[in-house]
Amino acid sequence: MRELDDDEVLAVLAHETGHQHHRHVMRSVLQGSAVALAAALVTGDVGSAGAVAIAVPTFLLDQHYSRAFEAQADEFAFDSLERAGVSPRRLADAMRKIDAAGAKRRDGQALGYLQSHPSSAARIARAIERAEAFERN
Repeated sequence: MRELDDDEVLAVLAHETGHQHHRHVMRSVLQGSAVALAAALVTGDVGSAGAVAIAVPTFLLDQHYSRAFEAQADEFAFDSLERAGVSPRRLADAMRKIDAAGAKRRDGQALGYLQSHPSSAARIARAIERAEAFERN
């Protein structure tokens, strides 16, 4: 992977700060727990059959919220970057480099982090859209 420059690192850190600001980890834990509790109440079983009933909806819920959380963290990063006088384009540049690194395989497996994140195409397009508005001003 080509190294990220300082502004790209700043953009990634702003994105990660967005996750912290919006408490995404805690929200994910609470949402997953609510689904698990509901499944246990419906099935009356928290054993092996219940584990399957809990795992599938929790996975689907996590995927939905992951995309929403990523978009929310991106918007936080765009706002933070703009306040610092840095174009949101820098987050798009960083995502392209990270995606390129993810396309390479290690021991026949894609990088785990990239497998858990939604596709970057729409996110990059949104970053470019915000960058163009920022750069016009």
